[in-house]
Amino acid sequence: MPMVDIFVPALGTLRWVDFFRWTSVRFRAMPNVHTLAVFVMVYGYVSHSLPLLQYFTEARDVRLSLIYPSISSNDKLLVEAVKDELPAIEILFLRLLTEGHTFGPCVFHLLRMSPSIRELKLQLEDHTEGRKVPCSSGCICYKPRDWETMNLRLVFLRKVEINNLSGAECQIYFVKRLLRWMPVLKTITLSFDPSVTVSEELSKELLSFSTPEICMEIYLHRDGARVKYIAAN
Repeated sequence: MPMVDIFVPALGTLRWVDFFRWTSVRFRAMPNVHTLAVFVMVYGYVSHSLPLLQYFTEARDVRLSLIYPSISSNDKLLVEAVKDELPAIEILFLRLLTEGHTFGPCVFHLLRMSPSIRELKLQLEDHTEGRKVPCSSGCICYKPRDWETMNLRLVFLRKVEINNLSGAECQIYFVKRLLRWMPVLKTITLSFDPSVTVSEELSKELLSFSTPEICMEIYLHRDGARVKYIAAN
């Protein structure tokens, strides 16, 4: 197989929009790469992309497209493949193509790897479109199960944004847990998918998770327009 040898010492941004193999691509030292975007399989062929995340250790702005295969797999999990902390990351953007799978365990692991992040953005994309959810409580996407009880302190994280919420129970629970892990959080913005009808009860439940020190903004869609939720009281 041909080998591509890449050496661009002044490169500041790398977007690798494909899966990655060290057997076909080799990077020389590029210390100025501070923005890195890659695709990652949450389970299955995780080793094809994660080496980029571990190689460019000075990247401060990291954007990951996390792909959940539509069919469950018993292959290696992302959380088992990467264990080292990534201390340089300050901005973490996660695009979650879940296909109906739960994302809490994987996101928890990535947050634990990134103790220095200051901004977090989640873009939820579930393309099941009414099809039967392809996993059950025994699916590999639920591992490790102890993430729900483990403590995490993100002492620099001040800004969070989550887009395309559907109001699913697992999403609401994740927001609740996330707020417990961020002692210095200042703002969190929650935006619902345009196709979702958001109840008053759900909006109030989300607001109840917050504290007076945190500015929580909730956006939903009414009559085709994106509007900010304001509690009746």
